Amino acid sequence: MSFLKGKYYIVSLIVTTALFAWLYNGNKPEKTAEVVEKVEFEPKIKRVSYDFYDDVGVFYAYTKPFESFVIKSEATGKIVELNIEKNGFVKEGDVIAKIDSETLESELKYLNIALNVANNDLASLIALEKGSFSTRSKVKAQEAKVEEIISKIEIKEAQIRKNIIKAPFDGYVKEVVPKFGEFISSNQKIAVIEDLSVLKMTISIPENMYYKVNEESIVEVVLPENRRILGVIESLPKSSNDKTHTFEIDVLIENKDLEVESGLAVTTLVDFTKIRAVKISPYILETKGEQLTIDILETGKIRTVPVRLVKVLRDNDVLIDSNELKEEFDLVVRGNAYVSE
Repeated sequence: MSFLKGKYYIVSLIVTTALFAWLYNGNKPEKTAEVVEKVEFEPKIKRVSYDFYDDVGVFYAYTKPFESFVIKSEATGKIVELNIEKNGFVKEGDVIAKIDSETLESELKYLNIALNVANNDLASLIALEKGSFSTRSKVKAQEAKVEEIISKIEIKEAQIRKNIIKAPFDGYVKEVVPKFGEFISSNQKIAVIEDLSVLKMTISIPENMYYKVNEESIVEVVLPENRRILGVIESLPKSSNDKTHTFEIDVLIENKDLEVESGLAVTTLVDFTKIRAVKISPYILETKGEQLTIDILETGKIRTVPVRLVKVLRDNDVLIDSNELKEEFDLVVRGNAYVSE
């Protein structure tokens, strides 16, 4: 009896499974292909023409002194006064150092006394000559003596001036060599002073861009915090660097208040000569191998023209050029491409 029950259970399970399978396969929805409608854009014809566009070169540089001057001694002696320190500033004419002039000043004092005596003697001889108590030759001899003393005084004064070392311009003290009390010789380096009233930046312009620059090109120097100063091109070199294939151009900016430091990293924006080109959307461009092309309409027929990419603009439009394009022409615009107004 238990055997029959187990058999009945197995048969029922098989029938139930078959029924579910039939119901699932019979009611399963058929797969259908998804149809995507392809939108075709009709080509448009747009009349375009050449125009002139601004072109700016961006270069990076460091500020540096316009002039670095090595101050040397013109005399030999002991440093008795030293008025400068490294990393300090000086004004034009400031006495930065003095060499001992005690002996020269004593000799100058003696010569000035001798000159007074000689002038008095000359005045006496001239008076005696008028009274026929002296001769013209004695007067001339005394005049020569006076001139000789004056010449010696001038030499001593010049020697004393050489012992006083002054700053040739307003500047920054980059280096101080001797110490106070040190004995120095003639032509020895005393200090290095940098002229920071004008700063210089050297920018490197590639050879293939150099034709865009001239001495009247406007240069804007961008400092930290986006502060901007106009600069000028000092001069244009006649030859490029053989190794880097760039032209090294010096740009100058005024810095009278010494607000801009030397050694500062800056960005320089150089206004190049305006570009003559056609402005279009990059989506209009097509490629034929490695050659960029556009399609134009001529005498009712579409013609493919090779073009050169001149520049990519900030708004993602592009400037193109070709020897085969007229000043005005009809451009074929396909798809979602566009031509900026």
